[in-house]
Amino acid sequence: MELIEEMGRHLDDREAEALDVHAARKASKMIRAVLQLYRAGLGHSSRRTETVRFRELARLLSTARDAEVRLATFRSIAEGEPAGQRAALRQVDEHLAASASKGVPRSLSPRMLARARSALGWALLRWRGFRLKGHGWKLLEKGLRDTYRSARRGHAAFVRELDGVTAHEWRKAVKALGYQVQLLRCIRPRKLKLLHQKLDKLGEVLGDHHDLLVLRAFLGKQPWAARGLAAMGPRIAQRQAELCVQAEALAAEVLSESPHHFVERLGTWWDDWRG
Repeated sequence: MELIEEMGRHLDDREAEALDVHAARKASKMIRAVLQLYRAGLGHSSRRTETVRFRELARLLSTARDAEVRLATFRSIAEGEPAGQRAALRQVDEHLAASASKGVPRSLSPRMLARARSALGWALLRWRGFRLKGHGWKLLEKGLRDTYRSARRGHAAFVRELDGVTAHEWRKAVKALGYQVQLLRCIRPRKLKLLHQKLDKLGEVLGDHHDLLVLRAFLGKQPWAARGLAAMGPRIAQRQAELCVQAEALAAEVLSESPHHFVERLGTWWDDWRG
């Protein structure tokens, strides 16, 4: 319930800036990771219902995000391009900037924030009535194992077919695992802090890769972006290749164990901590 209350605090101020909405969306993702971690004690129906509700709430707060990310991604790649290409790139930048600016007021409108606050209020009432079945490590190990397994499967799918869907799905599993590791950090602080940092970095790398895929697909559908995309294509491909190398190196560090051994190792740390 603390995460729900934290999410609500990020939305308290009606003059909230985008950073507050971003923090609220991050809290929503952490809540979904908690639901996954405690899946054995919640039951399938309650967990699934709450996951869907918080996913919808995050979408409610993300009206402007896609346009803003496209603009930021484009500018990060376009920086330093030769002078001869600047006219074509400037046209793309102007269109993306206009799209991003149109989305901002809607994403922070009082009406949408009121809906979000109301949804959080109802969530708090529901969660106060939850009773977990089980206790100790038995309550956590199934959810942790499933999340770790999803991260490994996401990696395998990404290697087989590198596209926007596989990048996004792998990133979601990695981020969920990172949040769960962060929640468990007290059982072995130094080792789990390092693991969380590496998972967080892997999530960032996959996010950058996915953003490039989304940008390229979006620009490919816009008549006004043809010249700019032609100029940027090689740079985008090069950056994606660099990110793939980084992702593989990080995956080798954090996803090399089997799900059984990973959960067994953390279970031993749990027993030592509780001991």
